[in-house]
Amino acid sequence: MSASSPFSHKVNGTMLHAVLNGKRYGTGVDHNHKINPEEARGAEDVLTSVFFSRLAYLPENLVKDFFTLLMPEKLFSEGIKEIEFWPSWQLEGSRIEPDVVLLCGESLVIVEAKRYDNVALQYEEQLARELAASASCDLPFSEIILLCVGGLVNYTPLATGMLKQRITDCLGRYPQRDSKTTDDFSFYCESWKSIYQRLQKALTDENGNVSVERARLLSDIQQTLVWHNIQVVDFISLSSLTAPGIRHHTLPAFCKDCDLDAWVINSTPSEKDNVCFLEGLLIAHSSRLPLRQAITNLFMEN
Repeated sequence: MSASSPFSHKVNGTMLHAVLNGKRYGTGVDHNHKINPEEARGAEDVLTSVFFSRLAYLPENLVKDFFTLLMPEKLFSEGIKEIEFWPSWQLEGSRIEPDVVLLCGESLVIVEAKRYDNVALQYEEQLARELAASASCDLPFSEIILLCVGGLVNYTPLATGMLKQRITDCLGRYPQRDSKTTDDFSFYCESWKSIYQRLQKALTDENGNVSVERARLLSDIQQTLVWHNIQVVDFISLSSLTAPGIRHHTLPAFCKDCDLDAWVINSTPSEKDNVCFLEGLLIAHSSRLPLRQAITNLFMEN
């Protein structure tokens, strides 16, 4: 990716929150704060910044639609009141940094994002520490929603339920936590592909159309995901497609003689029938001359 590449310029332009919070890895910004696109490897900090910073710009009704699609059991009466990237929380004298926290009404949404889909990168110990450290958060909230994005091999209810149980077991190690909120946390897990498709659906009107402004926002996010080798389009199985009704006619090659490698219309052709159908029109499929040359020779002989 060259320094003059329009795409590299666009990617670097989407990393404001990551750079402001000192997340240089994956941004192409070195320790001297100079932009070096060749060093841009694309860590989860970039994905997190691009997705959630754009989410925060949406009107309240669209944010509520998105969260409702993501968490249908929750009733979101408000959009995003506050958003913080990599807040600094404290737990047992250590610094804890969730990727993003969003305050929606009285719900605190803690987001822990990992770079890859379908790879085991979410760990119950880290998630439990973030929940326990929420006691040092300055935002006013009455409930916690823990949202894991990426970093799981399996997103089924059974797999995510087992992960939640392991997180709950780990929480017992931190007596200084606010048990009133942390022990009753809600838990959701989504792949990057899934969370993008939910946002796409929220931004699509009842007629299936997306406005120009919303399409630009989706395009930014999609290009960033593809840059990280995350496909956001569902693949269509060929077995699910209906067989098309194609009418076709065999193209004859007019030759006086028929070789054994030729396809004959009838299994027992008459001697008068000298119309043969070759296996193919390429030399590799027949020992005969190319079709054009065979026809030319036929007319010259006659």
